[in-house]
Amino acid sequence: MSNKIADTFNEFGTPVTLFACLGCESTFTVCPAVEDKHLDQWSGCLGRGCSTYDDSRDADKMFDEGKVRRVGDRSCFTVIAGSKDTPQ
Repeated sequence: MSNKIADTFNEFGTPVTLFACLGCESTFTVCPAVEDKHLDQWSGCLGRGCSTYDDSRDADKMFDEGKVRRVGDRSCFTVIAGSKDTPQ
């Protein structure tokens, strides 16, 4: 069962997928747009306070803890997984 509402674009023109959260009934987008074969990975918004929250998938927490970092500017970037102890 998919909770996908539509494929659309964000304010920067980047393709995103719009979903309805099965936990809190809010809407949320995933960027970049989700391929149909991966729709099952997004049943909830994963927002704090929602029953779908999963701290292992909390991107803000990963950045705050130094587990990932962004390289490049907003138009073209790469997320690099690692730990705070990994030399940069």
